[in-house]
Amino acid sequence: MHWVQGATPALRFYCEAFNPARSESEKTFEAYVSVPTGVSMYAKEQLHCPRDWAQQAANIQFWREYENGGHFSSFERPDVFVEDLRAFVNAP
Repeated sequence: MHWVQGATPALRFYCEAFNPARSESEKTFEAYVSVPTGVSMYAKEQLHCPRDWAQQAANIQFWREYENGGHFSSFERPDVFVEDLRAFVNAP
């Protein structure tokens, strides 16, 4: 995607996410997420969040951290992605 369009469109996320004039509908995502949530944290992901912070924002039921992989981890390591998805869905 970046090869075709260049990196500029990806900057929109940062402009919108950190703009204090965000719309009220976007601010609803700041509320606690009570739905069971799974996280696979890859070392080269752009945004890192410590587990204890994530637990304050969401009902974390599954958490794994990896030394490899990045922002497009499901393409880089599809076997690990599927394994984590299955583990989360099948958890008691």
